[in-house]
Amino acid sequence: MGASSRVKQPDWPMGERVVFAPLGHVAFVVTKVPNVLGVTAGTRSMMRVAAISDSKFLQWVVEMRRLLPTSPSDALPHTGLVLVDVGDPARGLPQF
Repeated sequence: MGASSRVKQPDWPMGERVVFAPLGHVAFVVTKVPNVLGVTAGTRSMMRVAAISDSKFLQWVVEMRRLLPTSPSDALPHTGLVLVDVGDPARGLPQF
């Protein structure tokens, strides 16, 4: 995936591993996990379409907006995660 540079290994044996990611990647995981769990539980269809549907994109936008107020607003590690786009005013998707 080419993202190995976004993981900082611990400096010492009991140190914290830190992942650097934009909020959009976190929102993607947050929207994807319930879908996978639903398919596994048999409560959702595994049907796929060729392109990402508008409804999936809207789910992602809703998640982004839901995560924004509770997301860290600094560039420090929080439970092993550093959000790299904290200073970007567009991360809240004002255009949608």
